[in-house]
Amino acid sequence: TMEELGPEGFAALTVRLAQALWRSRGARTACAMLEHTMDLLARRGKRDQQILHPPELLKLRALLSELTLAIGEPSASYDHARALCSLSASSQPVWTFFNCISCQ
Repeated sequence: TMEELGPEGFAALTVRLAQALWRSRGARTACAMLEHTMDLLARRGKRDQQILHPPELLKLRALLSELTLAIGEPSASYDHARALCSLSASSQPVWTFFNCISCQ
């Protein structure tokens, strides 16, 4: 469970699983898994939103943005990249990532 792994472990495991799914079963399968995970995190409510800290959320959002672009959904990819910027507005790499996605 997330409580047993801790936020960093949960995020790392989720990213690795999504990447493995992307390689073995394609971007659409990996995207569905990651979107489902993000939906579950969003449903837990405001009290539990602090379970994943910004660095972990950045990893998940960045991968989700890549996956949605890979499956041909540039508007969803843009939305995820924009959410990245709201999580880390002062990060130059995040803005570079956003600019790359928005040019697609």
